[in-house]
Amino acid sequence: RYGHFQVGPAGDGLLVCDGYYQQDDDPPGGARWLSLVEVDWQAERLAWHPLCSHGSPWRSQDDHPHPIFDHRGDAVWFTGGDDHGHRRVCRIAVPGPLRRPPLN
Repeated sequence: RYGHFQVGPAGDGLLVCDGYYQQDDDPPGGARWLSLVEVDWQAERLAWHPLCSHGSPWRSQDDHPHPIFDHRGDAVWFTGGDDHGHRRVCRIAVPGPLRRPPLN
């Protein structure tokens, strides 16, 4: 599996990822979900929270989602795809319980 990870602005173990997470009914090799990952480094645990299907065809680096948090940590920007294979820049809100304030 292939995916990009980006650290959240608070630096406290919240990541965003565009690969790896797969639901039971996804086709093999899917890598179609944009997910938040809560990391507990000391306990060596991950909790995956799917945000949305990103729609990337993964044809080139330009098509990869490359998710990144905004500066406040309340949204994620990424490159998505549509049903016709066109790229688009997308934004999705981070759910309230997972939002964390940036470090000052």
